[in-house]
Amino acid sequence: SMEFKEAETVSNFCWEPNGDRFAIMHQENTPGRHHVSFYTMDGPQASVKKLFQLSTRTVSHLFWSPIGNVIVLAGLGTMNGQLEWVNVTDQATTSSGE
Repeated sequence: SMEFKEAETVSNFCWEPNGDRFAIMHQENTPGRHHVSFYTMDGPQASVKKLFQLSTRTVSHLFWSPIGNVIVLAGLGTMNGQLEWVNVTDQATTSSGE
């Protein structure tokens, strides 16, 4: 199941193309600093299971690779083009930059 604190705001949701995972961008009270949580709906019951969370990222948009597995956390506009590539299977940042 998915649970968020009452003070949290969900600001973006992005489904993995051709996959069973999705990402949710949420924040508490720090503008521009979001948490990105990854979930799966794999299995016979297709129940929601949290995979992992990346905390306090400078991100405004989420973009999955067309073939899935890699997602770009993008801080666009006033966030100076901050980009972070994340391999969701490995649960690791593979590259970042502006």
